[in-house]
Amino acid sequence: MPQLLMRTTGASAEEVDGLIELLQNQGIACYTTQAGRWRLGVDGLWLVNDKDVTRARELGGEFQYHFSQESRADFERRLAEGTAPTFASQLRQRPLVVIGTLLAIAAIAMLSLLPLLLG
Repeated sequence: MPQLLMRTTGASAEEVDGLIELLQNQGIACYTTQAGRWRLGVDGLWLVNDKDVTRARELGGEFQYHFSQESRADFERRLAEGTAPTFASQLRQRPLVVIGTLLAIAAIAMLSLLPLLLG
């Protein structure tokens, strides 16, 4: 029976692809699923065989540790070079999107607090 190894919601495609490649190189059969248009399913990485769960979790934990270390080092490098995305750089590149997002956040906050202010 298939076993869910990890939910892939929020994981980068690079991370998921790297983990799939590692598992397949170790002879562990796996596949991914998407939640679908209405988000009723599960975005996940599944193992085909129950017997592979323990080994896959060990490999996955090691992979995610190293992946996070590499990602952090890459971010630190880009930050030092000045190429990392910042609020100011996003505002310069896409001012309408940033301003629209800030206005949406303010509108939601005001609607949420309106009953408290009026009551």
